[in-house]
Amino acid sequence: MSGIGQARQTIQQPAEQYYTPTYSPYVPQYVSPNTDLPHPNPYPKTFAHGFGMQHGSQPAGPPYQPAPSMAPSPSTHLQQDPTHLNHSLPNSEHRCRTSALETHPSQCISFFCDWLNEDDALCAFQGSLDELGKHLRSSHLSGAQNALGRCRWQGCPKENDMRRDSVWRHVRETHLNMRRGT
Repeated sequence: MSGIGQARQTIQQPAEQYYTPTYSPYVPQYVSPNTDLPHPNPYPKTFAHGFGMQHGSQPAGPPYQPAPSMAPSPSTHLQQDPTHLNHSLPNSEHRCRTSALETHPSQCISFFCDWLNEDDALCAFQGSLDELGKHLRSSHLSGAQNALGRCRWQGCPKENDMRRDSVWRHVRETHLNMRRGT
């Protein structure tokens, strides 16, 4: 009988020795992203014809409040950054929406195409700098890369023909006041 009692004693052990935790002490290697939040996008959903952008969307954040010195002129419906206008060409001011913290035109949220169409009306395109370049090449510059043509940007004094593949660089440098490589 003492043999049976010993067997029971070895079988009956404290319950905490048999407890296994329901959590793992290991850190997971992959954590799925929070899909409730929108994907971060450095560009706002501005209205841009032909680029899948929503019409009239506004960038996130507080609304833009221009400084008194940046009040728009009656002929322009958007704020302008006077530090980056080409003052030698009064009609070729690049138009872009900027905030008070931005100091370079490449940081503009939205650019306007000031290309004059066949009927001398301004193009209505608005978009990011990259979108403006794609728009200009696909909508206003047709033909071979080395085809000759003239810049039809509003107020451009250049009367010489230039190669089609040079026009975007000309627009960036002359009309948007950007240096090469920016």
